[in-house]
Parts: sequence; C-alpha cells; structure tokens
Amino acid sequence: MTHSRAKFEAVPAPELPVGELVRGKPVAEVADLLPRLFNICRAAQTVAVKRALGQTVSAEWRDAAAKEARRDHALKLCITLPARLGIAPLAFRPAWLEEPRTLVDALGGLPADIEAFDALMASNADIAPVLRGVHKAFPDRACATGQLPPVTAETFFDGVPVENSLAGRHASHPLMEQIAVRYGHGPLWRTVARLVALAADPAKPQGPLSPAPRGDYGLKIQTENGIVTDVVRVTPTDHLTLRGGILDRALETLPHADMAPLLLDILDPCTPVQIKETVDA
Repeated sequence: MTHSRAKFEAVPAPELPVGELVRGKPVAEVADLLPRLFNICRAAQTVAVKRALGQTVSAEWRDAAAKEARRDHALKLCITLPARLGIAPLAFRPAWLEEPRTLVDALGGLPADIEAFDALMASNADIAPVLRGVHKAFPDRACATGQLPPVTAETFFDGVPVENSLAGRHASHPLMEQIAVRYGHGPLWRTVARLVALAADPAKPQGPLSPAPRGDYGLKIQTENGIVTDVVRVTPTDHLTLRGGILDRALETLPHADMAPLLLDILDPCTPVQIKETVDA
C-alpha cells in the first residue's frame, strides 16, 4: 500500500520589468527612481545605485543602510517571529539601533559556542522563546538546505543557486559553524544569523555587490551620453527563489503546510511568495 506525500512549491510574484522602466531615462532620474521602486530597503538600494553609476556614496548613506539592516533584524527577532510563534513581543527600544550590541545583550547575549547556545535556548532570556519556538517548529533538521556555494562576484549574475543570505554572509562565524553542524543549515541557523549580524560590524561592498539586509544586492547599469541603456539587477530574493535554491531545498522537508508562513518569515523574501501544496501518489 502506498501513501500520498505532500509536496510544496514556491510561486514568486511576477518581477517588475526594471529594464523597460529605466532604459532611455537620464541617469539622475534612474538614480532617484530605483530606490523608490524598491523601497523596502531604500538606503541599501540607494548605495547600490550610486556605486553602479560611479557616484560617491556619502557616509550618511552608508550609515543609513547599516541602520536599515539593523532595524530589519531587530524587528524580525523582536516582533515578527514572536507574533508568528504566538508568543509575546520582545522588548525593543528604537535607540538600540544606534547601539546594536546593547540590543543583543538585552535579548540574552551572543553565545560563545554551541554549549552556551544550547544553554541560552533553555534559559529565561528574552530571545530564548523565539529560538525554542523555531527549533520546535522545524525538528530533525526539517527545512535544512545543506551547504550551498557561497556568494562571489564572479558567479553572482550567472543565475545559479548560491547562499545569498544573511546566514551565508556570517557562515564562517564560529557559532554559526557549530550550529550548522549540530542543527543543520536550517531555520534555526538562519534565525541566529540576525543576532550575529547585530553584534557584527556592517558588511562592506564587494565589486558590483552591495550589502542589503537579506544578503548581497547586485546592480550593473550601462549608460551612454548620460542616458541609461541597460540594467542588470539581482537581489537576494532572486537567488532565494531560483529552482534548486534555498527555498526549493527548504520546502523538500517542510513538516506541514502550516509551517510555511513561519518558514517564509525566516527566509524573508522581499516580494510576495505563495507556497502551493501538491500530492505525489
């Protein structure tokens, strides 16, 4: 006797035709338009556009992008994930965005190793219910993706699955390495990456890649006589939703359809994604 098995498929929202929107427009107009079109991380978009056009990126914009990322991580840990897990929101003060390590300490601190991490999960620290909730929702390495190739400037625009994510950015951190060994490259690993990011220095650009809250953002803009002739734009969500990428791999072991919203909150695509359930005989 055979049993049916649920399978899940990600359906991203249609992409905006960015090239059609900007080709033929003056450089200054495009520099203003792109961050407004994609304003979920407007400061990071502005930095990327300025770099792609060879313009100077001021310290104010770099600081704004770093603060934008910290806000994203803090709100996810303190508000979004607790709400999804059905627990009370965590204490959060906007002033902590200026001193993110203070926020990390307030949540329970960044453990030095896996033993300290397990002790934190079992403790009464503010962040502990979030960590326990994620671990309980995805037991036995559910939704672990395995180790994808890291992001590099050489392969970024090739349309191949890579670990273009916040977790990938901090994958070499000792705690992240130890969590990957014990729990896999899964939702818990990706959640802890936000704590690690809050305790770390802001990420720096690499060639055509600019750091954004969800990973690296790649932008190439061609111009001629002050007019934009072409744009190549790749986001962390583009890599996330590639066939064989992070989301596809995570869905292979999704425990139940009810866990899909939590998984998406943790993976954090910047555009709407629907999860469709099918059944294999």
